[in-house]
Amino acid sequence: MDLIKADFQGLSPTLSREQRATEKMRIIANRRADAVTSRWQASYRVHKLAIANGNGSVYGDTLFMDTSKYDMVLEPAFESDINVAPIPSPLHV
Repeated sequence: MDLIKADFQGLSPTLSREQRATEKMRIIANRRADAVTSRWQASYRVHKLAIANGNGSVYGDTLFMDTSKYDMVLEPAFESDINVAPIPSPLHV
């Protein structure tokens, strides 16, 4: 089985949808970092985790990467992913 998919299976079922999505991005970042040349693994991991986490320090704390500036934020992909209470229909008097 694909290692990333296997890691997904191990996620806690008690995580919220947002927490689950963030954890999945962290899993992908870490697994992909494991796959690059050892010389670049640490740097690759830091960069990809900064994106997965939404922010992070890159290049030894000299750069704070706030991904919201680049519109790289966690948000619903589909309208069906938005949990909104239904609007009650008006009462007919």
